[in-house]
Amino acid sequence: MKKSYKICTKTVMDTSDPDIEFDDKGISNHWHNYFERQQRIHADETYRDSQLSMLIKEISSNGKKKKYDTIVGVSGGVDSTYVCYIAKELGLNPLAVHFDNGWNSEIAVSNIENT
Repeated sequence: MKKSYKICTKTVMDTSDPDIEFDDKGISNHWHNYFERQQRIHADETYRDSQLSMLIKEISSNGKKKKYDTIVGVSGGVDSTYVCYIAKELGLNPLAVHFDNGWNSEIAVSNIENT
């Protein structure tokens, strides 16, 4: 039996995902799973640091002998520039990807070039 269309009240997830379930408030199981993980990560620094360390090791291992081990979308704004910086600080070798849609400010172009 096909489910009737429904969208999570907290996210954009909907019944196009066959594994989605909703609680009585219309919140999906995916949001609940995410929220529980985020609570633990924010509450427990040791857990957060160990998870980050494991992720970095996995990325580095999978990217071994490759020119790049990650891809970072870079707009030239503060957030994406910082993400690229942090990736390098963590020992990763990211490929910075930018799509010039013609809206770049001078500072964005400078940030991209410097990054």
